[in-house]
Amino acid sequence: MWIAGMMLVWGSYDLIQSFLPLHLRAGGVALWTYGSILAINAFVCVVVQLPLSRLLRVGPIGPSAGLSKLLFIVGFLGFAFLRSPAALMIVMFALSLGEVWGSAVQNRYLPEHAPPELLGRYMGLSMASELGRAVVAPAAGFLMQAAGGEAVFVMAAALSGAGGFLLYRAGRAQDEHAGSTAC
Repeated sequence: MWIAGMMLVWGSYDLIQSFLPLHLRAGGVALWTYGSILAINAFVCVVVQLPLSRLLRVGPIGPSAGLSKLLFIVGFLGFAFLRSPAALMIVMFALSLGEVWGSAVQNRYLPEHAPPELLGRYMGLSMASELGRAVVAPAAGFLMQAAGGEAVFVMAAALSGAGGFLLYRAGRAQDEHAGSTAC
């Protein structure tokens, strides 16, 4: 369930680098806006990741892994429908906060879930989540050609929501298992 959730989330996240500049350009948004929102993402990831990771290093995985994707949904829906550079920067800030919030606990899932003697195999298997890119990008290409960029980023929001639900369920199960073995 975890890997499927990660496939959906990261498959949709990669659309920022491949389809977002095309969508913004087609919508008449100045090219500098795309560079600015990427800079905002980098800034948030660098400045917020460390303090947030420290805060969430022992908290439950499920709620953070799942609820952080609500900010992805806000970001992707903003990308779909907004054209104001300032508004696009705000939704990228929100999406970036969701990224660092989720990453702070997602990095803990496998090491806490896998038996120590199988951790390497679990880590290798987790790379199957990269297949999300191989599935989502071609689908987005067909969708963009048929229905435009708005449809692509509505799809990204939906995939992020579905992925967040799967991550929540898998994380919650891990949280419950960890709680039962701690007693």
